[in-house]
Formats: sequence, structure tokens, C-alpha cells
Amino acid sequence: MLFRASVMQQLLKFFLEASLLKTTQRTGWVWRGISNPETVAEHSFRLAFFAWVLGRKANLNTNRLIKLALLHDICEVYAGDLTPHYGTARYKEIIRSKEKRGALLKRWIRLPRKEKIKAARLRFLAEKHALLQILRFLPREKRQELLSLWIDFEKGRTAEGRFVKQLDKIEVLLQAIEYFGVGQNTFVTAWWEEAEELVEHPALRSFLKALEQKLYYKEKTEMDPLIDFLMQIGKLKRAPLYIWVLRKVKNPDSVANHIFMLALMVWLLSREEKRVFDAGRVIKIALCSGLYAIHQPVVTSSYAKALVGVKTEKAREELLKKWIRYSVEEKKAIARERYSQERLAVQRLVSSLGEDLQKEIIGSWSEYRDSQTSEARFANQVYVLELLTRALQYWTKDKDFPIKAWWEWAFERSDTQQNLQFMAALKKKFYVSSRVARNKKERGTR
Repeated sequence: MLFRASVMQQLLKFFLEASLLKTTQRTGWVWRGISNPETVAEHSFRLAFFAWVLGRKANLNTNRLIKLALLHDICEVYAGDLTPHYGTARYKEIIRSKEKRGALLKRWIRLPRKEKIKAARLRFLAEKHALLQILRFLPREKRQELLSLWIDFEKGRTAEGRFVKQLDKIEVLLQAIEYFGVGQNTFVTAWWEEAEELVEHPALRSFLKALEQKLYYKEKTEMDPLIDFLMQIGKLKRAPLYIWVLRKVKNPDSVANHIFMLALMVWLLSREEKRVFDAGRVIKIALCSGLYAIHQPVVTSSYAKALVGVKTEKAREELLKKWIRYSVEEKKAIARERYSQERLAVQRLVSSLGEDLQKEIIGSWSEYRDSQTSEARFANQVYVLELLTRALQYWTKDKDFPIKAWWEWAFERSDTQQNLQFMAALKKKFYVSSRVARNKKERGTR
């Protein structure tokens, strides 16, 4: 199927804007002095897993839940991370006075009903305006789908929308506990108060109770395996993606940032596919693709093998500038070793979960790694596009970044018309458009 170049250019614009969430730090943590806090993308990544595993327990539509989780903060590309304080008298005081900020943030907002409704409406209008700005890059059908999902999250029009809205509060609560601990008189109190006020779903109330018993009173609960799993998932928020570490990228993407973007891309690009497959399933495959990094951050790869024995920094840099080519047998051997390492890491991660959930997660990862199905092959193709796009963004900031090797890798790995058209859009954006802009700037200075 031939894709319209204009559609690919639209999608690329959207993805480039959405990728800003990889570096948008969450306001609440910045206000509370957390050094290098999580990004909006990282928060959305773990929320997607909350939606998946707790949604299964509540017998809800997990595919819709995951989409809601991935999308819910997309407006923050332009709106920024607006806290629940936005639109209140307290918000102005928090912004102006760092001295009073700590005391003001230790408790959940208590406001008269009218004032609370007014503040919520101001925030909704600001975020909706920002959402419409970023959705303008998408084709009409996708624009309508994402807007409908976001309205559902905000207004709770379906059981799934209400569930993810409440889950959002629990994910933040867990992150607060991870940052501040379970001691008395910490910022965590405010998030407990918020969750206790807003979380209503029975399954989520039970999860909150289990969280308290496990982390505060060290009591065992039937929810312990899920809590442990979700806390492990949180480690990917700050785990740098090894391929960027290898190339000494400053402030590289975390694994969570990368997977968030990959999941968003497979979701929206799947709508351009003529082949019929389950978009929800391909998103789950993408979400599971990098789970091994929790217990096995460095795995056997083409470059890892080639770098063995390289002694000087200059030789290392020269090696990374080119795409390494192996024989078919060598590629198979590297793939087998990598598969074995990753599988052991994923099995370790999910070992305490229920049998059905274990099978679903391991199956999704294995499907991705083996490219066993059309969904998995599609996810692997989009993986190429996500990494090439990020490499081009790094190259734009640092012209010494070895971008040529990434193009060679991408052309070798890509075997669909979609990938080729998307790469054509990338070339136009990063080479043609930048050259035109540079020429205009030079003419203006003459």
C-alpha cells in the first residue's frame, strides 16, 4: 500500500511535538525539589502498565485503558504540566513564593465546591486548547479518536475513562512514596489525601489499602505481586537506553521515554496500514519490548560484540560511525544470545505474577523479539522509525553524532513501504527543511 506523503509528514509533525514530553518534567516534583524528576512521558508509560494489570483485575477493556493512559497528558506538550492547584488563589502564591511553597504543598487542596469547580474548568479549558493545537497535525479520523478519548478521561463518560482518571492519582501517589519514603510529615500526605478523596472504584480502593499495608505496615497482601511489579516497572523511568549511553549522548532517553513514544507511534501508524490487525495488541507488544532492561540493561548486540578488544577512544568512535555488517550465521548467533538474555530478564520480572498475566506479558515480549506475527513485525518496523527519529534529533544538536550509521541500519531493517515513506518525511524535515531555513537566515544577514 502506498501512503500519501502528506499523511506521513502530518504524523511526523505530531510525533516530533509529542516527543517533547520526554523532556517535560512533572511540575509537582520540580516544586518539591526533586533532582532530575520523572518526565510526563515516563509517568504515562507506567500509567499504561497500571491500566493494563489493574484493568484486567477489574474486568475492563484493557486496550482502551492503555490508550487512555498513553494519551491523557498529551496536551501538556503545549499546556505544560498543570497541577490541581492551577486556577486557585493558592496557585499564584505557590508560583511567587518558594519560601511558602513547601508548607502549601504538604496538604491536599481544600476548597469550597464553587471555587473547586471554577478552578477545574479553567484547567480543562487551558488543556483542551493545548490539545487541539497538537491534534491539528493529525488526519481528521485520528484527531477525532484522540479527542474523544481525552474527553472521556477528563469527563469520565465510560467506565474505562473513570478508571484511568482514578489510576492517575494512584500512580502519582506511588511515585511520591518512591521519592519521599513512608516517614511521617512528608509531601506524600497530600497525595494520600487526594487519592482517598477521588478514588472510588472498589478494585482501586483495595489496591490503595494493600499499598498502605505493604509499604507502611510491612504486612503481606494478595496484591503484593502487582505492587512489586509496578514498582519494578518504575525503574525504567530513570534507566538510560543503552544504545544512547554507548554513543555518549548527553541526557539520553530513558527506556520508559523510548517505550512511551514507540507505543504512541505503533498506535497511530497502525491506522495507516492496509493489513488488518489488532491495534490494542500491537500497543501491548510495544510496551513489553524493553522490559528486559530492568534486570538486563546491557545485552549482546552487534556493537557490543564488535567493541570487544577496542582499546582506544578514537578507535571506538570510528567504529560507531559505521553500520557493522555480519554474515547471516553471525547475526543468528547474536540474536540467539540476545533472546536468551532478555527472556531470562523478563521471566524474572514477572515470576511472581499470576499465571495468566505472566503468559500475556512474556507472550507479548516473545512475539516482539521473534517477529512471529504481523503485529510483531509491524512493531519492529516502527521501532526502527522511533530510534532513527531520535538519532536525528540528537544529530541536530550535535553534528558529530554518527548519523550515517543510523540511516544504513534503518534501510537494512526496513522492508515496508510505510517505513520508506516515513524515512522520506524524515529526510525532508531534517535535511531539506533545515537547509531552506538556513539559506533564508543567511540571506537575511547579508
